[in-house]
This record gives sequence, structure tokens and C-alpha cells, in this order.
Amino acid sequence: MVADSTDTSALFSAIGGVIPPICTPLTPDRRLDLDSLRNLRSHLVEQGASGIFALGTMGEGHYLTPGQSVQVVETLAAEKRDEPLLVGIVEPSTPRVLEGIDRLVSDRVDGIVVTGPFYANVSEPEILRHFELIAKHSPVPVLAYNMPSNTGYALTAYNMIELLAEDLIVGIKDSSLDLTNLRRVTVEVPNVDKKLIFTGSDTLLDCALDIGANGAVTGLSNIAADHFAGAMAAHAAGRRAELSRILRILNILVQVYVPTEVERGPNSTAIGALKSVLMQQGIIASDALSEPMTPVTEGRREHVRSVLEEARQLAEIVEPPSGLTV
Repeated sequence: MVADSTDTSALFSAIGGVIPPICTPLTPDRRLDLDSLRNLRSHLVEQGASGIFALGTMGEGHYLTPGQSVQVVETLAAEKRDEPLLVGIVEPSTPRVLEGIDRLVSDRVDGIVVTGPFYANVSEPEILRHFELIAKHSPVPVLAYNMPSNTGYALTAYNMIELLAEDLIVGIKDSSLDLTNLRRVTVEVPNVDKKLIFTGSDTLLDCALDIGANGAVTGLSNIAADHFAGAMAAHAAGRRAELSRILRILNILVQVYVPTEVERGPNSTAIGALKSVLMQQGIIASDALSEPMTPVTEGRREHVRSVLEEARQLAEIVEPPSGLTV
């Protein structure tokens, strides 16, 4: 069926909040660590997360086997309370997405997040057809995942506007960093206040909110959900000085992504950094990564420690609102 507004009550509870693309903890021998996953989910909700996004980029959804993906979703679904659960179904073609829906979606899942086709060379009409078929097949609402760094192309403003206007999707998760494109969407989509416009940017949060985004799905929120929740609240209330203080801390924390080893790829750099922070904070048991990502080294852990210390010192100077921690 095509998703409509009557299906989105749980999702719309996340407007104005942050939904972390939750990391997927692994044991040192690369088995799923479901106890750590449960602990991380609880930690994120306690820190102010409005929902959870499973199998996103930072959740290694594109590395996990189909069986592992099912285990992750079932574990998070079983722990779910009132907060919405989104599931990423990142596959290169329409038939694979449809199969993923059948495998991963249950009545405990509130929505799916889907990219356009990739590896296959497709036209603009074929991208629209991709989402139309998914919307007709999915029992839950669909969000389009605009992730050009991984798919090789950006969803155009025209396509996103068309999909939203026709209610083929209920929202977007925009990780393109193209604010001009995003602004066109927020200006031209009818009833945009009834759509989910999530930014995926760790560093342009305030800019995206200023032009009409109404939520955040950011990798860094795995280690700073309270900061993002505070930033969203400050922006909504017009507390610009408070927002600036929080953004200064986030601008330090994002330095955990800075590459320090030439043999390390972008995924192992970013995901490894987040897992290293979570392990050092005792939230997950190991910072192991899926193959073939380069394992986290002690050098990378030391880099993370230095960034966290710099953020802690800055937090003391700028006196962030009570409840925010580093």
C-alpha cells in the first residue's frame, strides 16, 4: 500500500528530536553483541533520543549478513517502548528492497529508510518507479535516504518533491549536505509540516533546521544524543546563545572522524571512532568492526581520547545547559 498520514503517528512523535543511526556492536571475533546493542539503545533513549534508526550507515547495515540484520532488528524491536523504530533497507535494486521489507519489517517497526538504486545505472523516472513499487509493497511508511557519498548520486529536489507530494514517501533522510537542494524541498512540498524532513549532517544542524528540517538522524548522536537533543530544543525555543554553546562542543566532537592512518577507509575511520568512544565509556564491550574494515588501533583510540578531553574542557568553559555531558 502507499503510505499515508494515518500510518505516521509514531514517526511524527520524533519531529523536533534526534534519531541516532545506532551502531551495531560486535564481539572481537565479529559476532553480534546483542547485550551491548540493548545497552546502547537504552543509553541513547536515556540521553534524549526520540527514536532509533537500525541498519544505517553507522550501524554497518551494508556489511551485515541478512541473518545478522534480522537479529539486530528483532532485538531492537523487542526492546522498543514508545520511541519509533526505523529500519534501513539499503539494497542496490528494487527486488532486493522488497525482499528486505518481507524479511525485516514487523508490527514493531514504524518505518523504513531506503536509498535509490545503486550500482545499476538508472534514469530519473526509474528512480521514481523504484520508490513507487516500494511504497506499494511496504506495510509501513517509507523515507527516502539521500546518501550520494555511498550511492554515487544525489536524489534530485524534483524527485524528492514528487515523491513527497504524491505521498509515496512520508519523509527524507538527507545526508547530501546540499542545503540548496533541501531548501527547494522544504519550500515547494505541499503541507511540508506534515512530512518528516531529517537532516543527516553532524555539522550543519542549525543551518538545516533554519531552512525547514524538523529532525536529525546524525551519526555523531551515537556519542552525543544529549547534545543533539539540547540543540534541537534550543533551536525550537529560539535560544540562540544556548544553541551556539552546544554547537561549539559538537564541532569539537566531530573531530573524532578525522583520519589519522592512511590505510584506513572512511567507514572504518568514522564507525571505528564512534565505537571506540562507546567502548571507552563502557556502553559497549568492543570496538570491533565488520570485515574488511581496518580494526581500531590504539593510535585511533588515543586520538578519540584526546578529542573527548578537548570537548570536556570546552564544555566547562562554555557552561552548557545542565544535563548535557561529554
